[in-house]
Amino acid sequence: MAMTESQKKKINELISILPETDKVIYGEIAKYAAELGYSPAKVKNMYDPVIFAKTIKKYGYRRLCRITPPNPSVEGEQKTTFVMSFYAASNYSEIFHEAVKNECESRKEIYEVSDFSEVYSRESEKVRCGKRRESCDECRKCKGYYYTYPSGKTIGCCHTYLIELPPINAEHVAEIKGLLKIQHECWTHHL
Repeated sequence: MAMTESQKKKINELISILPETDKVIYGEIAKYAAELGYSPAKVKNMYDPVIFAKTIKKYGYRRLCRITPPNPSVEGEQKTTFVMSFYAASNYSEIFHEAVKNECESRKEIYEVSDFSEVYSRESEKVRCGKRRESCDECRKCKGYYYTYPSGKTIGCCHTYLIELPPINAEHVAEIKGLLKIQHECWTHHL
């Protein structure tokens, strides 16, 4: 999908205020999200987070990712923050596993999964029943983020959260784009 002039302008405004080291990385991610059809949101303040989202017919408003530029008026470490949705994927590198762990552990509603193999069988069920216009709540609860500790204990948190990644670099961009595409295909598969 081609970017509109409005999308190009918003992305260029975002990229212009990022640190030099982040411009190429986040510029590529922002352009890719727009190519998938997710529009960058309008912001009132140039340092506000830019959310890439769209309304998907029969599925509702979906936020794919968010890029937050560092704000020089806020004290502390200044870094670009990136959060994304990737619960539809089950295979990703360690940086994403750690991000899921941090997100799951930070939530009030952490749930422990007693039989993780059951999660995967219920995820397959979600794909089958998600094609219907009505979706049962049981299947929706199965779609989420999961982290398994070395001890074998598995925890999870709701799929409605965007997961904050630690600082990323150029080596992560291809995997991020792949995960964004998987998530996009999950949402649009039901059209």
